[in-house]
Order: sequence, then structure tokens, then C-alpha cells
Amino acid sequence: MAICAICQEPLLVDVEQDEPDEVGGSATSKTVPDDVQLSACGCHFHWHCVLESHTSSNCPNCDREIVTQSSTGEQEALCSVTDEGGTEPNFDILPFLIEEAYFSDHPEERRCRAFLEFCREGDVQAIVQLLKDYENTFVWPASSRIDILRYQDPIGDRRSGLHAAIDGDSIEAAWLLLFLASKLDLKRFPVEILREAETQGLMREDQAHKADIRSLQDAHGKLPLNLVEEKGGVWKSWVALLQP
Repeated sequence: MAICAICQEPLLVDVEQDEPDEVGGSATSKTVPDDVQLSACGCHFHWHCVLESHTSSNCPNCDREIVTQSSTGEQEALCSVTDEGGTEPNFDILPFLIEEAYFSDHPEERRCRAFLEFCREGDVQAIVQLLKDYENTFVWPASSRIDILRYQDPIGDRRSGLHAAIDGDSIEAAWLLLFLASKLDLKRFPVEILREAETQGLMREDQAHKADIRSLQDAHGKLPLNLVEEKGGVWKSWVALLQP
């Protein structure tokens, strides 16, 4: 069996089973493949090992160039990924390498990336808990505290949480963001949204000197308003709400 070029361990990983053990009722684990083979050089790695070891456009083991140009002129780093679900050839790992390198240099922004994912998935409870946890986190100097609600992903086309919520058709998350980070009149919110905010212990801060989340443009100059205009459907009624 091939081994990881970084840690020299077999290309396997233990994962928890979805179902608990029938006898004892405790969670069990199983061993599954975890093999990333770079197409340019053939070196093998665990997924997390290649992400943590990548520092340039070269293989972290043999130093061969792994970044190539696709047929459309974009950069890519192709590999074959084998995991529990099987083998996926010609997988472009470059976006994941770039993301991990960025957050290794800016670890304080990992929480912000999680926030964007929660917005996209519509996980309102996770959004609320993340915001509360960060509010209770000591940050020094205070000027370095990140405004998570208005965070724009520097490696994801500068999209905000509201962009992400619209992308994921997460309407409840979008309402939450408007409540917390916009100047939209509270009279325009559904009663159930305001009740839920009260239940969660959420208060809208003074928005006078803060950017309205509806006014944040992504890297292509698109406002959340532009996204709902493009999507239509359930978002059609949001056109008036998202006028910045």
C-alpha cells in the first residue's frame, strides 16, 4: 500500500460511523481510504497533509511544478482523490490549496469563513451561536476585531453573508442578516422573524455609522439586489427589500 509522502503513514483515515454501535450504544469508527495523488508528479498524500504542507505551486514532496493551465486558460492543479465515496480523477485541488494557504496566514478569518458557510446553508442557530461566541471572545487590540456580519471573502469573490444566503436560497438566514446588519425598517420584517430574534436574545445595534449589508458589492460589482433579480422565484419579492 502507498504511504503519504509527508507523514509516511498509510493512506487511510478513521471516520465515525453515522449509526452508533448496536450493543453498547456508543459511536464507532471505520477506516476508509484517504489518498490524494497529484497528477503532475504522482506523489501521494493524505488530504490534510497536502493542504497543510502546500506553500508554493510545487509539490511539497518532490518540488515538481503542479499548477498547469486549463483549456480555458485558468490555473489548476489536477489530482486523483480516493476516499470513502470512491475515486474522482482530474479533481482540481488548487482552490483548496489557495484557501488553506490564506487561512494559515490569517487564522483569525477562519471563523468568518465558517460564518459564510452557515449563511449559505441557512443554519441560523449556528450563525447566532458563532456571533455570540465571538462577541464574548477577548480580542486585543480592539481595533483588530472583525465585523463578521459585514465580512467579505477575499478569496471568494468578496461575497458577503447576504450574498451567500441568497446563493443558498436560505431565506431565514437572509432575514437574520437584514435584521442585524441593515437599516431596513423593522416594520417591513415578518412578525415571526422579529419574534425569533427576541427569542434568541438578539438586538439590532445602532446602524447609523455602519455599512448597510445590502450595499456590499462582490468582486464583480454585484449587490445582493442583483443576485435576487437574477434568481427570481422565491426571491422576486425581495427586490424592494434589498434596495440599498
